[in-house]
Amino acid sequence: KTAQPNLNDSENFLVDVSGDVLIKRPIVKDSSADNQDKGHGVSGSIFIKYTSADVVTLDGSYVFKDGGSYAPNPTAGSIDRIDYIIRDPFNIQCNVSYNIGN
Repeated sequence: KTAQPNLNDSENFLVDVSGDVLIKRPIVKDSSADNQDKGHGVSGSIFIKYTSADVVTLDGSYVFKDGGSYAPNPTAGSIDRIDYIIRDPFNIQCNVSYNIGN
């Protein structure tokens, strides 16, 4: 299963996880292969709510910088938060806070 945040809709998201999920590169405002600087500076949060010990993966280290170190240890009802800022559609800097509550 995949989740792909659309920044044309919002900048903050809740992903309810039931089963394994891949969080794909967000759809960035006005982004295209020819115009990669659009969306820079946009920031927000992705909240990940677990229903059990599911597996969540971020889409490649070339997109979510520091996403390679994302190593959740989920329990049912726990919530992780990924705060992000977009440098360009293919470089998203992020920080992760684990188990922030339920």
